[in-house]
Amino acid sequence: MNIVYIDSDFIAVDKPAGMPSAPLNQNEINNAVCTVARDFPEVMGVSGRKSIEGGLLHRLDTATRGILLFARNQTAYDSVSRLQQAGLFRKTYKARCSLCSGINMLLPGFPPLSGYLKSKIPFREKQTLLVQSRFRHYGTGREAARPVTDDSGIMIQKKTNNTLYSTEILIYSIQNDTSSVRCTILSGFKHQVRCHLAWLGLPVLGDVLYNPNYMSTKSDNAIENLAFSAVAVDFFHPSLRQFIHIALQD
Repeated sequence: MNIVYIDSDFIAVDKPAGMPSAPLNQNEINNAVCTVARDFPEVMGVSGRKSIEGGLLHRLDTATRGILLFARNQTAYDSVSRLQQAGLFRKTYKARCSLCSGINMLLPGFPPLSGYLKSKIPFREKQTLLVQSRFRHYGTGREAARPVTDDSGIMIQKKTNNTLYSTEILIYSIQNDTSSVRCTILSGFKHQVRCHLAWLGLPVLGDVLYNPNYMSTKSDNAIENLAFSAVAVDFFHPSLRQFIHIALQD
């Protein structure tokens, strides 16, 4: 993994697609946490969400390439954790998407979109969209997610917490039947961005969970074909006393 930022408090790396962010148990070694810890063992001295995750400050799906941030000491970890809880830790993603109207008819479990998209369809270049929902786990082994709204069933709503998740989406180009987008979030649920994009009718190219064009053709190289990456994080640095922007080079 390439290091994209390093100082005395933090390390940011470019996690490749196909690599898990963290181990599920002590015996797993092919993941970002263990790879970083081999060169920077101090990250495992940080008390994080789980003891086997050390100073890992957020996760990426295994299929997603991009920036992962680690704290190298407890003070740095605790400071950014407070920012995350306050919704002051920004993550940016880019994706190449299909233009796929009527997603509710093609994928089960999605509620109606009307009323939850703070913009208008059809899409156009340079358009900014804001979509909001609660979320629930979905599917065999809870491998996917679905938005939850007031139009979801009563039992679904009762089993879902009241956290409202927002995704801001900039459509910066449209070519034939695809579009390129940049998405930002301040708090995240599993697959939030990919699921919200699919709900809008913009499922990510190569996404076997949320794009109907790929769901019936799962293959060994499906992970590598996902056109989705985490390209930047923005947060207030506790030692530098200023906001910093860490980004992948285009």
